[in-house]
Amino acid sequence: MGIRAVMTGAAAVLLASTLLVPPAAAARPDAPVYRSAEPVLVAKDRWAADAAVGRFALFSSVSVGSRHACGLLVGGEIACWGDTRDRLGAGRDRLLDAPQGRFTAVSAGFGHSCAVRADGRIACWGGGSLGELDAPEGRFTAVAAGGGYTCGVRVSGELSCWGIPWAGLSEVPEGQFSAVAVGYLHLCGVRTSGEIACWDGPSGELHEVPEGPFADVAVGYQHSCGVRISGEVVCWNIRERGDAQAKVPSGRFRAVSGGQWHTCGLRTTGEVVCWGRDDVGQADAPAGTFIAVAGDSFHSCGVRVNGEIACWGSNRHYQLNAPTGTFSAVAVGFRHSCGVRTDGEIACWGDDSVGQLGAPEGQFIALTAGGAHSCALRTEGEIACWGSNRYDQLNAPPGSFRAVSGGLWHMCGLRMSGEVVCWGRDHFGQAHPPAGTFIAVAAGGFHSCGVRADGSVACWGRNNIGQADAPSGVFIAVAADGFHSCGLRADGNVACWGRDDAGQADAPKGAFTTVTAGGLHSCGVRTDGRIACWGYWKSHPRIEGLLR
Repeated sequence: MGIRAVMTGAAAVLLASTLLVPPAAAARPDAPVYRSAEPVLVAKDRWAADAAVGRFALFSSVSVGSRHACGLLVGGEIACWGDTRDRLGAGRDRLLDAPQGRFTAVSAGFGHSCAVRADGRIACWGGGSLGELDAPEGRFTAVAAGGGYTCGVRVSGELSCWGIPWAGLSEVPEGQFSAVAVGYLHLCGVRTSGEIACWDGPSGELHEVPEGPFADVAVGYQHSCGVRISGEVVCWNIRERGDAQAKVPSGRFRAVSGGQWHTCGLRTTGEVVCWGRDDVGQADAPAGTFIAVAGDSFHSCGVRVNGEIACWGSNRHYQLNAPTGTFSAVAVGFRHSCGVRTDGEIACWGDDSVGQLGAPEGQFIALTAGGAHSCALRTEGEIACWGSNRYDQLNAPPGSFRAVSGGLWHMCGLRMSGEVVCWGRDHFGQAHPPAGTFIAVAAGGFHSCGVRADGSVACWGRNNIGQADAPSGVFIAVAADGFHSCGLRADGNVACWGRDDAGQADAPKGAFTTVTAGGLHSCGVRTDGRIACWGYWKSHPRIEGLLR
């Protein structure tokens, strides 16, 4: 069960929703804990979401569910990540498969998620055995996904709820609202007048609440908190856990998010402070300036001003620590990573819900990671794959290969003969390469590209924004990601094509030796060894550090 709080208008960027699980799902005392002042970068080679946004992504908001989270990217796409094991209800394996399109808000629930499209319609995905995915028709400004039910704010300001057949969902308070928050057994909304209404989910009975006016509200397991127009935070209805959640720090806040037994607030200065239960570090917020915050049962996440996501608290379902030893190569997937040790063996770490860590034995010379699967090239040229096989992406063809490239849900390999073969998901034709002899291949989100023996580039698959419209000329290498591609010309210059809203296809002049394409940026290594990046993240301090 959970909590979810959303707001309409400009404040929606500042408030990210949270979800709770009942006490029976409490983390073990020995559960791994991640505490760090450094952010946990949501920076992966391939997202397990249809947006396929790429390696480095900038977020405007984040919503944390019980064991998964979803972020709203600056371009309006949605990316989800997390652990789908031990969930209730059919559809849990689709929990991370966010729909394509442009959205204005997203909310992660216990076993499902919902988002508001740019046209105001609501889209939901994941488990829906209780009707929580059956969003009504109409246009909405906000949505809140909880445990088995969902609520939304219509453009008229009226509330609509669906899912569990509770009286409190079918008989919501009348009037116009600007925000709604859903909890374990109770719900709250902020009226357009600034007053708060809270009510019991099963019975629909109204609760006593403090006087307003309020700008924001958040709901925890058995407590609620609101941000007054003045910026002051007040909490009420504390049960079972004493008054820890009621000990709100002084100061002015712009947003608040309630966890199961802890609460996090975003100060007007951008600082995040948390209070309440802190047994696994969920209330130990890192330093820095944030634009959004979200609290879950045993961990919390925030969006920094530079678009990074930082998380703190329990890391039971997200193992981030790479193993010790010496490696010659590394590949990063959605929730897992793998590396080739100097002795040729492969070691993987991270999520193992679909076998992502089950690397085969033997010696390997190359490695690539897809959404929730990986493939590697053995020393004798054969390809071995492991992890998710949802779209048959593990069924590598027999034979000897010189290279392999991992896409979101498909793979492509370059045979010794120069033939390209692809396998896995093929709904846009991304796994149907043209005939001919190639010297290089790259698998992207929903398209693929290869360099022919004569140096020309051929691309196939999805081409909705020009990512498969390769320019003419002679190339020696190619890189493909979600919606754009880049190639290295024979003279060392880089050419990019496809999506360019962040400048990711606007390559700088000069000679390069390698090039790679990310979701909203691209990078290359110049002939003098310096790194140049373009698009988002080109001025990121970590990149600048590499340039010095």
